[in-house]
Amino acid sequence: MGSADAGADWPIATGGLYCWPTRELLVMNLSEDDARVLLALKLFELGEISVGQGAKLAGIPKREFMDLLGRYRVPVYNYSPKELREETTS
Repeated sequence: MGSADAGADWPIATGGLYCWPTRELLVMNLSEDDARVLLALKLFELGEISVGQGAKLAGIPKREFMDLLGRYRVPVYNYSPKELREETTS
C-alpha cells in the first residue's frame, strides 16, 4: 500500500474495509473519534473483534458500544439457527 502523498487512490480496500488517511477524514467532516467508533462497529460486525475490544477501540464503555450496535442495527449476538435452537433448548 502506498501513501496518499505517493498518489495512491483512496480509499484503499483492505480486507473488506476501506481506509482513509486522516486528512481525508477531515475533508469528510468526520472526526477521528467518530472514525474510530465507525471502525469498531464495522470490525465487530465482521466478527473481527469482541464487544469489549470494540468499546476499547471506540473509547467508550461497553454498554454504550452495545447501544450503538443496536442503533446501527448490528446484532450483538449473531447465532446461526442451529446455535439459537441449542441455546434456547438447554
